[in-house]
Amino acid sequence: MKLTAYKIRMIFEFNDFNKLAILLDVDGTVAAIADRHLLSGRASIPIESLGDEQLVLLPRSTNPAFFDGVAAACRTAGIAPALIETAEPQVMHALMTVAAGVGIAMLPSSAAERYAAQGVVFRPLDPPSPTTEIALVTRADGNETMVSAFLRVVRTLERPLRSSLPAAQALHAV
Repeated sequence: MKLTAYKIRMIFEFNDFNKLAILLDVDGTVAAIADRHLLSGRASIPIESLGDEQLVLLPRSTNPAFFDGVAAACRTAGIAPALIETAEPQVMHALMTVAAGVGIAMLPSSAAERYAAQGVVFRPLDPPSPTTEIALVTRADGNETMVSAFLRVVRTLERPLRSSLPAAQALHAV
């Protein structure tokens, strides 16, 4: 039996009336910084402090909304750092680039929960920073028993959003 529900990053305004989207979380942005970098000692990073840095990002084709959100946040902050795309669309490649001292990687906050690299620390960006909504999507007209049961469980287990910013105030990666 196939369960037709998907966890996705909301990279667009979701208004498909044939689909049901349940917001699960809002993923912020972190800076992955070499532990020997001056900014690594800060609790959080103001985006304005990154103007003279090289920012390492996964290739735009991997997540255009996140890439564009970082570029837009830089423009809004009045900075124009060099943006370097990794050769491979993998977080570990970005972290190895940081560890080698090439630049500071900009990654979704969830990367800090899943990855680690020797010589690299993660620091959240000060608000406003790019965010991405994480949602569960399924067909609105679906009457599959398994999907309905799964959605009931999701709704009862909904946890508070990681971001304390109201969506209207956050800079969305849209």
